[in-house]
Amino acid sequence: MLNRNSIYFMNQRDPQAIVYVDAKGTVIRLTREDFASEDEFLAWKALSDEDYRLSEKAGRGYYDKCIPVIEAIDTPLPSAEDVLLAPMLEAEWAEYQTALLEEVRSKLTQTQYRRLWMFIVERLNEKQIAWKENTTQQAVSQSLVAIRKKLGGFMKK
Repeated sequence: MLNRNSIYFMNQRDPQAIVYVDAKGTVIRLTREDFASEDEFLAWKALSDEDYRLSEKAGRGYYDKCIPVIEAIDTPLPSAEDVLLAPMLEAEWAEYQTALLEEVRSKLTQTQYRRLWMFIVERLNEKQIAWKENTTQQAVSQSLVAIRKKLGGFMKK
């Protein structure tokens, strides 16, 4: 992440000066007029740019391999309980779904179950189901109404 308050950034943003911080923390700018010649200024500018770049790069090694604390606070991570319990909860949910499916299947005829599956899972409309089963749309509609009646009390549980 770019730190706009770093010496490296300030030195890069100001090509007309060499920017540095003294022992008291004061930001100082050395301009071309502070040097004997243009070549001397350019040599020192290049040296300071490279030195600040290497210092900035060396200081980032730790942060490039981890998440800063401020970002970690806002990052939602699963709790240890969630990590440990997730497989068990998924297994319980799968068991519940299987039992529910078997109970629905036991209350319906094979044709009703097949039509309900196409209607809910495959998301086919009545006309598409009728075409697939080589029957009329009215027959499929009546079948779905009968399914609703059969499962009406069951679904309220």
